[in-house]
Amino acid sequence: MSTRKKIPLIDAAADLAVTGTVTITGSGSNTYTMPSATDTLVGRASTDTLTNKTLISPIMTAPALGTPASGVATNLTGTAAGLTAGNATTLETARTINGTSFNGSANITVTAAGSTLSDTVTVAKGGTGRITSTTAYGLLAAGTTATGAHQTLAVGTSGQILKSNGAALPTFQTGAKDDVGLGNVDNTSNATERAATATLTNKTLTSPIITTPTIAQINNSTAPGVKLQVRVQTDNNNSITNTTQAGVITQYGWGQIVGNGTSEITDTVTFPTPFTTILGFVVTQLGAKVGAAADLTGLDNAAGAGAIARVGVLTNSTAPVTLNRTAGYGVTAYYGFSWIAWGI
Repeated sequence: MSTRKKIPLIDAAADLAVTGTVTITGSGSNTYTMPSATDTLVGRASTDTLTNKTLISPIMTAPALGTPASGVATNLTGTAAGLTAGNATTLETARTINGTSFNGSANITVTAAGSTLSDTVTVAKGGTGRITSTTAYGLLAAGTTATGAHQTLAVGTSGQILKSNGAALPTFQTGAKDDVGLGNVDNTSNATERAATATLTNKTLTSPIITTPTIAQINNSTAPGVKLQVRVQTDNNNSITNTTQAGVITQYGWGQIVGNGTSEITDTVTFPTPFTTILGFVVTQLGAKVGAAADLTGLDNAAGAGAIARVGVLTNSTAPVTLNRTAGYGVTAYYGFSWIAWGI
């Protein structure tokens, strides 16, 4: 049973101790119920802090809201103008990004697994711009524009080369020697090349080794400039050379005979290699020189009118040569001749 008492509000600083429930009746029919607890009364017009109070359906007019440390606000009306949002440290519910859980508390590393990634990365962003996979073992080429999707090249066959087609996609093709600048090269084995028949024109052969050659014809009228490998031997002031080619021995040289005051002089040519069978011999009278000539160019004087040269009876090892001229041969001069002989 509650006890009604009159509470004099004369000295606000005085302590008032009341046990139980106190009902204060003022003017009118007003009832004030106070809990059975030690507490501080809060006035309506005073500035106070309410702690652990639940406001049910409050209506706040132009409130000055600070930043609450915690709590849940429900049934708020009005606009968010003037409110400052707080900072969330984690997501209430974690989310999975490409198979990796993320709640916002720390950075994560996303594995670029093809089975989990989706969408197309454009060329402008460093991708290929493709939405489908490429052909197995295929190559990617740029698109038809600078930012166009990459294109797949058809797979070639073993041994083919990738060849440009200008503005179109390159393709794998069977390579040709022209593709690598070797249009004039024959892909022939070394053994075949060595056995091939070829004609060399205007070539100088230095110390060549010629094995069983075939000489069709040696003739200054039909093959000028033919040079044979020779062996030089000097005998009795005659320069003699010889060469052997395919069983036919060709020997040639020159000589000079000192004049004797008559119209005819003779000498004998001895072949450095005797023939088994001599086939022919030709002698030609050259110019003259006072004193012996060192070589053919030294015979710089004309042989004289009526000068002729002839050969006597040939043997397989010698040829007698006779020079003749109308005016005779002076005793101080040397008269030259050249010869060539051939046989087997």
